[in-house]
Amino acid sequence: FVGSVTEEGAVILTADDFPFIEYYGRRKTMFLPLDGRTGMEEFLRKVNGYLDRGVPVYFTEADYRYQYPYFQVLLDRGLRFEPAGEHLTENYHNPDLMLTFRDQKLYRVSRTLPEQL
Repeated sequence: FVGSVTEEGAVILTADDFPFIEYYGRRKTMFLPLDGRTGMEEFLRKVNGYLDRGVPVYFTEADYRYQYPYFQVLLDRGLRFEPAGEHLTENYHNPDLMLTFRDQKLYRVSRTLPEQL
């Protein structure tokens, strides 16, 4: 699904879904930081670098729920998220307990206030 709604060369901000996005979607991924403030600053530098070069940047909603504090920092830094697509996917995290599905939403990242970055 991700490969069909994003441009070739796009970067997808994600976590657990990265192998599926890279393999099936043929898109580069950037893993969300897990090491606090230091990791977040480097993450923001990379995201801004992609946006400066005109590289399309997206993120998956499932990881937004999982990593909410990180995405709140992105919002506070003047980035905005626009819906780009949605697809029903399997929630594979506990398949031995019960087969469940989720609507996987994809958002495009763009700047709202460049001077704040």
